[in-house]
Amino acid sequence: MLFMPTAANRVATFGTTIFTEINDLAARHRAINLGQGKPDFDGPSAVVAAAVRALQSGQHNQYAPGPGLPALKQGIATHAAAHYNLDIDPDAGVIINPLTASGQVEGGMTQALGYAVCEEMRYDKNGRAIERDLDRYHIFRADEMPELETIF
Repeated sequence: MLFMPTAANRVATFGTTIFTEINDLAARHRAINLGQGKPDFDGPSAVVAAAVRALQSGQHNQYAPGPGLPALKQGIATHAAAHYNLDIDPDAGVIINPLTASGQVEGGMTQALGYAVCEEMRYDKNGRAIERDLDRYHIFRADEMPELETIF
């Protein structure tokens, strides 16, 4: 059977992925990492029941209301004008949490760079693709990425 590496040859000597780092942080802080899946067991029934109750209560949702709160959007627009000399129309769209928005954009940039730099189509002696699924592709570690800056 052919050995199937998890990364392109040019990056095979690199260390762990960001997913390993996040899992280590979650373990260190006794947190549950809900950011990635593939569990090989069901969660404890008490934890599942508590999560269902919390989600159904509507009190523990991390997302702001879809259209946003008018007073909050106006406050952000006023702050941006006073501190950054930006003229923002609160009804046209205001980023409520720039850190979260930047993280989403940087995640997309990281994924695009991964496709462009790390993806490598290799085939075994029978002509079958070696990297047949996402588990076999190299994923950038945090220290492999260039410094990114998002500007909104």
